[in-house]
Amino acid sequence: MTDIENLTAAVTGLQTASAAAASAIETELAKIAAANTGNDPAIAAAVTSIQGVTAALTAEAAKVTP
Repeated sequence: MTDIENLTAAVTGLQTASAAAASAIETELAKIAAANTGNDPAIAAAVTSIQGVTAALTAEAAKVTP
């Protein structure tokens, strides 16, 4: 593959990861809203999940950011 093909593939991957991350975050936010009754382990789990998705998206972005 050429450099431009590699870059195009990387950007496509980033777009896919971004869309998936946004969807996952919206799902987790809905869980948080539904479970917001106080000190709930489900909220801690949702936060951890969102942080994981964010880290994965950041790692993907780093692949195409100079």
